[in-house]
Amino acid sequence: MHRLFKTLLILPWLSACGPSFLPGGLSNDWHAGAPPGARHDFNWRLSGDRRVAPLQVFDDGQQTWLQFPPGRPVPAIFVQYGGREFPAESVSRQPYVVVKGKWPALVLRGGALHARADYVGRGPHDAGGDGGFVSAAGSQADAALAQHRAGAFMPASSASAHSGSPASTAAAYPPAHTPEGVRNPRAGNATPRGQAPAATTQSYRAGPGDENMRRALSRWAGLAGWTFEPEHWAVDVDIPLSGSAAFSDDFKHSVRELLAATELGERPLQPCFYANQVLRVVPLSEACDRTALRAGAAS
Repeated sequence: MHRLFKTLLILPWLSACGPSFLPGGLSNDWHAGAPPGARHDFNWRLSGDRRVAPLQVFDDGQQTWLQFPPGRPVPAIFVQYGGREFPAESVSRQPYVVVKGKWPALVLRGGALHARADYVGRGPHDAGGDGGFVSAAGSQADAALAQHRAGAFMPASSASAHSGSPASTAAAYPPAHTPEGVRNPRAGNATPRGQAPAATTQSYRAGPGDENMRRALSRWAGLAGWTFEPEHWAVDVDIPLSGSAAFSDDFKHSVRELLAATELGERPLQPCFYANQVLRVVPLSEACDRTALRAGAAS
């Protein structure tokens, strides 16, 4: 079953075997053009972090245009429907990103950054909640919801904006020679020697509530009695999560399974487990410890 999750997760990252995917779920599979005589509605309210927010948003009732500053990476774009978020189907039409359908709200995420675009105009939807928005949008959301219920799990984008976490330095690396059971000064929840972590009765899970892999791993580490601080994510991007998946009740095995899904992406990652109960995530091409890896300090 984990192999199925892994396959579903890396599909959007493959460029040689399918349509070309662009940041934020962008693809060139459908034609985005305003129908003749279309009227554009600019009644959208922007909020959140300006670093991932568009300059303006407008729609024609069938699709929605977002304009971003020139040269800025496009964040992951989600549509909000029925109180839930789904990856947006969109294409790049410079200088705009065009989202298929008209939605009550759009959510933009770039690592830890977050912004929103909410429709505030008056229209047929006022009398019936979300029901007045285009039927194509509802069908797309229903399909996404069915996929979510089936347990599909995949990153929304492999090219999110920088997470803003502190840069990893040699001082941030956990001491590789620390004996098993010795507490790291920064690891307030490390497990003392001879005392096993509290048993868990549920498998490790990850999903939209975690927002991205980094936050999911941080939560897992807390449950397992390990330490995983922002600087232990030694990667310059975050990987958003748009679906849900359950793994085993073994912390290390679950972490490996989660990160294995990045192996065929642009930035494959690997976990590093240290004797002082510290977890780090580094690029697959990087050694877990630059000085003591060969001594067996990390696994």
